[in-house]
Amino acid sequence: MSATPDSISFEDLADLMVNAQQEVEPVDKEAAPYDGRTADEVSEVVRDKLSDMTDEINHPIVHKLAACEIIHSLMEWHTKAAERLAESNDTVVAVGWAKDAGKLQAVMNILTTISVCDDDFTVIPAPCCE
Repeated sequence: MSATPDSISFEDLADLMVNAQQEVEPVDKEAAPYDGRTADEVSEVVRDKLSDMTDEINHPIVHKLAACEIIHSLMEWHTKAAERLAESNDTVVAVGWAKDAGKLQAVMNILTTISVCDDDFTVIPAPCCE
């Protein structure tokens, strides 16, 4: 018994092998350093996603909340990098990552004081204004 169906000839199989996908070339990290993408490709993806969000909810709160989520993610990334580097006793580099996490925290603090509408649920009132 053969695993090849009777309706396919060996000549057809040989033709399919010729046209089969070739091995994927390794990604050139210099030409496409962002997970296999160029800066222009990454920018296009980001703009498309932001456009999709605006198409779904046409309100500035969408962009502000996206900015808050992104800054929070960057802050976490930098904090975890600093912790890993500190555990590896690479304190000089760890301090740099921790400082950048602090800068991102400052950005978040500023962003949460900017209102985009009367009912902006992302605004955190200053303690003196409560």
